[in-house]
Amino acid sequence: MQNYMSYVVEYGRPNRPSDESEWKRSDTYHLIDRYLKVQYENSLRLGWDAKDIILVTNFSYRYKKMEALQIVEHSDFCLDFPRFHALEKLYSEGVFKDKVWLHDLDCFQLIPFEFPPHVSQIGICKYAVLDYLNIGSMFFTKESVPVLRSLLHYWSGISEPYGEKALHRFIDNYPSYRKSLAILNHTYNLNHLDGQYHFRKKYKTAVKPILAAHFHPDDIGNWRVFCEGYMNKGQSVIDGRLRSLLIEYGFRRYADPKMFLVRPQSSIEITVRSFYLRNALIHNKAGLYVTEQNGEPVLKIWRIWDKRLAQRLKQVLEKKVATRLRVERKGFNPSSINIEPI
Repeated sequence: MQNYMSYVVEYGRPNRPSDESEWKRSDTYHLIDRYLKVQYENSLRLGWDAKDIILVTNFSYRYKKMEALQIVEHSDFCLDFPRFHALEKLYSEGVFKDKVWLHDLDCFQLIPFEFPPHVSQIGICKYAVLDYLNIGSMFFTKESVPVLRSLLHYWSGISEPYGEKALHRFIDNYPSYRKSLAILNHTYNLNHLDGQYHFRKKYKTAVKPILAAHFHPDDIGNWRVFCEGYMNKGQSVIDGRLRSLLIEYGFRRYADPKMFLVRPQSSIEITVRSFYLRNALIHNKAGLYVTEQNGEPVLKIWRIWDKRLAQRLKQVLEKKVATRLRVERKGFNPSSINIEPI
């Protein structure tokens, strides 16, 4: 089985980078970079061979033995279309031999598993609570290539902007292809969508042990549900191994008064000594990180719902910023720090 991921940037679109150089200066690139590193390291620790981890992008990227194949451009109508187009192309070129696991960058494998035994062409999960196909984790064999080609031809003809809707429209118009899809239990794709308050039902109906968790570790709600057991009687979905790996690559660490910033290359650490602030921040699951605006470093506060707390923290840091920041970055001017609730 081969492990397939992709990420495509919409260059030149409104509110999107104009080229690769601008893309690699963006905060989104740094976030995607951390996702990719976690995926690679997690896969190796679960027994994958590095040569079987395949990444497709439309920008240059390399991390250890994982080098992106730049074989697609962004689609004018759908972000999902290029990865299925690349999938068909890689089968045609012999890069994919037979069995392939396609998954989103935020879908993390939890334990080793084999290719689903009853999948002859395409395996796919539903949203658990909703009777709707979810393309975030799918399985393919070489026998799926004719189906893929028909889907891509139909999809490009209707220019459907949503991948899952395109797949539904395809099988509704060509019902003979329904037999090509094997519906899998959502243990292969326990996701954060269709509402956190449905999570108990999703978790209960998933076959145990959970094989893949689909969530955003950079989102506080997702982190609480998947990493801290919120909505699941305190039982975390991911294990300590993956949690440690996420923290190692800069994803947020909540219940710690010494908060490390999201971008570790900035070499900045913040310690809150005030008893009130420390406990209020832990209670609010708050965090801080450094980014850049117009070339200047900017310190931002994320996820603080208490406006008085945000204002108090801003006052403390503005008054004592020199003693509360240990800065190793050359040219960093503490007086230029701007603190914004976001």
